[in-house]
Amino acid sequence: MARKTLGLADHTPIPKGLRLPISGNAQKARVRLSKLHARIANIRQEGLHKLTSWLRRRFHRVLVKELKVGGMEKNR
Repeated sequence: MARKTLGLADHTPIPKGLRLPISGNAQKARVRLSKLHARIANIRQEGLHKLTSWLRRRFHRVLVKELKVGGMEKNR
């Protein structure tokens, strides 16, 4: 099939580096995979949102402190 679209004879090898047309099934697979990646990203984002919302409701104040891990390792 790819040979016919490129205009090559049946016995002619396909040159290296030549981009072949993408088949319909490959395009469908690409779309399915991108939808799956988007779904997983949404699930992760929702989990993070639920956690931060719960922390906000549970505690009045949340403090974030920057730790110098290199200094902590030296004190071991």
